[in-house]
Amino acid sequence: MDKSKFSNELPDELYPKLNNEQIARLSQVGMRRIIPAGEILFDQGTIRHHFYVVLQGAIEAVLPSSEGEVHLRLHQPGDFTGELDMLSGRPSLVSARTVDPTEVVELDPASLRNLLQTDPELGEFLLRVFVRRRMAMISRAMGDVVLIGSRNSADTLRLKEFLAHNGHPFTYFELARMDRPSNCCSALILVLETSRCS
Repeated sequence: MDKSKFSNELPDELYPKLNNEQIARLSQVGMRRIIPAGEILFDQGTIRHHFYVVLQGAIEAVLPSSEGEVHLRLHQPGDFTGELDMLSGRPSLVSARTVDPTEVVELDPASLRNLLQTDPELGEFLLRVFVRRRMAMISRAMGDVVLIGSRNSADTLRLKEFLAHNGHPFTYFELARMDRPSNCCSALILVLETSRCS
């Protein structure tokens, strides 16, 4: 796998490795699986997707966009997938697929929630990482929502507050600062039509 295509948008400290003891505890409640290369584990928008710990092989996390995929992370042995959407029931912001034949420990959402409640040390560790990953995505506007509006509009302000309050990353474009709003609107219509067709 060519690691050079990964954007490294999210820093390494958001991806601590699990130690052997933590992996053993996760293995007690999860299921070991070998997954073929190229299998999609979950797509952007999936609700209640599974949690994966990589034992061998690799899983890539990508952010789908109108211009193709942004490669966010290559999860390797000792790494794990997930962020706060695993617990909140919100749709996934990213997609994930195996790169090579990959051995994982897989936990369904109920098993993960149960583990977080019954194993305080591991639960606190995972929860802290999940929150930090979501906050990093919010601060970098790495979501699936584009808000175009004016800072003078009450509706724009309400939508910005709603998205921020609900912890949903979004990109904001200020109409008043755009040289040619009509060009931006044409581009937005093209993006929306492209998204609808795919």
